[in-house]
Amino acid sequence: MSRPASDLPERAVQAAIELAGRTGVRNVTFDAVAERIGASKGAVLHHFRTKGALLDAMVTSLLAVHREALDAARAADPEPVGAFARALLAVASPADRMTERGLLSILLEEPERVGAVHAYWRWCHERLAADGLTPGQAALIMLASDGAWYTELLGLPMPSLDAMTRRNTPESMQ
Repeated sequence: MSRPASDLPERAVQAAIELAGRTGVRNVTFDAVAERIGASKGAVLHHFRTKGALLDAMVTSLLAVHREALDAARAADPEPVGAFARALLAVASPADRMTERGLLSILLEEPERVGAVHAYWRWCHERLAADGLTPGQAALIMLASDGAWYTELLGLPMPSLDAMTRRNTPESMQ
């Protein structure tokens, strides 16, 4: 049973992300993506005229998934002050390292694609600044989140940073 053509762009992007995570963005080809999703190369090319367009769609998709995870974690937090910071720290641990490696591969091998990530980073920093924390705390949380992401991506142990975002707890005073 074949899948509907309407979801082909999404399937192609997800296949490309997985390929980039496993073997690097250099090995993301239209042939490889088409084979992975059971479509023709022409069908993939119909939606993504260039590899650059596919890479841009991959970055957009990865950032959208991250933002959805941030929104969900923030909405679930009953304490408003520091809620975005805690959400950022919570989602800094990639559940799917292969997906995160795909993003890292794109950014390392195709640095011209970093513009969307810069804009997203600025958006996160603005949310942190409005989170009820001091500017210094916001900057530290952003850096800690980035560091936690890389640490998790490499499979290294990472202590919890959640307490730093809460008021009047012994851990936040240290």
